[in-house]
Amino acid sequence: MQKPRMSWGKGVIRGLVLSPDQTYLAVICAAGVDLYEARTLRLIQTYCTGDCPVLACTFSPDSRTLIAGGQHIFFWDIDSGQLIRTLPDAGQGLSELHVNEHYLVANIGRTVHIWNLDSEQHYTAERSTSGISRLILRDNVIFALGIRLHLFDVRSGYLVRELRINNHKIVHMALRDNEIALLDWDNQLAIWNLQTHQKLLTQKDMVGDFLSVWRDRFVVIDTHKRLCGIDVETKKAVFRYESRYRRAGAVALSDDRLYCATIDGILQMYTDTPQETSPYTSEFQMVAFSPNDQFVAAGGTETIYVWDTRTGEIYRKHHLHNNIVQFWFHNERTLAVDVHNDVFLLHLDCGETESFFSARYGRQIAPLPPYLAYRDNGTLHLWDGRNIMKSIPLAVEQAVIDYDTLTQRLAIGSNNQGFLVWDFAREITIFASDCESGDFSRFASVRAIAIRGNTLAAVKNRNLYVWSIDSNWLRFTTGLHTPEITALLLSRDEQFIFIQQNNGHIHICRTEDGLLMHIIKSPQYGVRGMALSSDDRTLATVGRDGTVAFWDV
Repeated sequence: MQKPRMSWGKGVIRGLVLSPDQTYLAVICAAGVDLYEARTLRLIQTYCTGDCPVLACTFSPDSRTLIAGGQHIFFWDIDSGQLIRTLPDAGQGLSELHVNEHYLVANIGRTVHIWNLDSEQHYTAERSTSGISRLILRDNVIFALGIRLHLFDVRSGYLVRELRINNHKIVHMALRDNEIALLDWDNQLAIWNLQTHQKLLTQKDMVGDFLSVWRDRFVVIDTHKRLCGIDVETKKAVFRYESRYRRAGAVALSDDRLYCATIDGILQMYTDTPQETSPYTSEFQMVAFSPNDQFVAAGGTETIYVWDTRTGEIYRKHHLHNNIVQFWFHNERTLAVDVHNDVFLLHLDCGETESFFSARYGRQIAPLPPYLAYRDNGTLHLWDGRNIMKSIPLAVEQAVIDYDTLTQRLAIGSNNQGFLVWDFAREITIFASDCESGDFSRFASVRAIAIRGNTLAAVKNRNLYVWSIDSNWLRFTTGLHTPEITALLLSRDEQFIFIQQNNGHIHICRTEDGLLMHIIKSPQYGVRGMALSSDDRTLATVGRDGTVAFWDV
C-alpha cells in the first residue's frame, strides 16, 4: 500500500533549465522531467525516474544529454530518449547539478560532490562541509557560495581561492567574465572582480527573487505578481511583463525569450506577447470516478481534468473563470460542477456546458443523483434542474451531508443536533442519534460523515463513530489520536472505512471493530482528496503536488 499502481499528472513545477544551445527547455515536475522544444513549447518527451523524485537537472555542454537526479543521477540521450548512464546512491538533499565535458558537480546536503565522468571516481571538495548554498561550474573551477566564496579545482577538489564576503545571507549569484554578482536576503547586491578581489559595485534595494546574466548584463528579476528585469548597473528596466497568474516559482532566460513557471504549475513563455502551456495545476483538491469507472476527474482552483482510465490519456480539460467548490459525475458522461453555488453540467463528449442550478450565496449544495439538494433555513430542497421536486424539513443547522445512491439514504450530521438518516424511498427518518435526548455536546464540531448501505460513519474532532443503521446500534467509537480528519469514505461492501487526515495520510480501518488495516502515505506532499472505484478495488487520490495516484486496495 505504500506505492501507487500508477500516477497521472505533472504536478508542481520545481525548476526550469534551458539547454546551452537554447534548443530545449527542461521542466522539473513531480512526474520527472518534461522536455520541451524551447521556441514552441511543444512537449517532446517525459523522462520518468520511478520512485526517485527529480530535484535538479542540467544539460551536457553539447545539449545532447539530459542529466537529472534525486537519490540517483540519470543520464538520457535526447535524440534516442534512452537512458545511457546512472550514478547510484547520490545521497539525500540534492539541490543543484552542473556538468562540463569531464566532470559532474552536485550540491548534496550542502556539500560539494564531484564525479569524474571518465573514471566514475567520486570525491567531495576540500572544506566544503561548512554549508554550501549555491554552486557554479565554469571551465574547471567550482564557485561554491557559503559564508565565504570558495573556489575549488574540479579535477582534485582542492581549495584554490577564498573570497571573504563576510555575509551569510547571500542567496543568489551569477558570473560574467571575471566578475561575480551576489544578491542577499536584504536586497543588497554586490559585484566583485575575481582577479583583484575588489568590490566594484554595491547597490541596495535590489528587490528580486532571481539573479542572472542576460545579454552580458547582470539582471535582477522580481517575480512577485509580475516579471520585471532590472539592469543592476543602470538601474533601468530591461523588460517588464504583467502576469495573469500568481507569482513565479522559477525563471529561465534565453537571448530573446523568458520562461516562467508560476507556483500554480503554469508554464509561460514571454517574447513580445506571452504564450503558455498548462502541464497541470498544482491545486488539485478533489477527485471522482464516473459510475462505470471509465473516467476519473480531478480538479480544483479553476481547472478540471478528465482522464480515460483505459488509456491514461486526457479525455477532456475544462478551464473555468472562478474557483471550484465541488464537482461530481451526474451520469457516466456528464459532470456537475459547483462554482460558488452556481451549478452547471459539463458534457464530456462535446465539452459544452449548460446551466443547471443557481442559488444565492451561502446555501449548501450536495449531489443526490438524479437530483441536486440544497439546504435553506433548515429545509432540504431537491432540484431536478428545472423544478423543486421535494422539500424535507430537517431543522438542522451547519450540516454535513452524504448520500448513498444504491439505498437512497441521506445521512446528515449537525453540529448541535446529532445525526439522522432519511430514507427517500419511504420518506421517513430511519435513524437518529441524540436528536431528541438533548445530549448534543459530544457531537459538536462534526467534521465528516459517510453512509453506505447499513453503515454510518462520522467524525467529531478526533473521534470516529460507526453505527449499524437498521438496528440503531453503535458498533464502536474510538479516538483516532491523529491530526484533524478532513474526509471519510466507506467501501461499497461496507467492510472498510477510509479516513483522510490533514497531514496527507489515509488510514484504512475495518468497520466491524475499527482495526487499522493499512496506512497510505503519499510520497509527494500528501493527499488532498480521495475517491473509490465502483468495484472497491482502486482508490484514487489527488496529492498536494498536483498528481493523481491509483492504489490497489
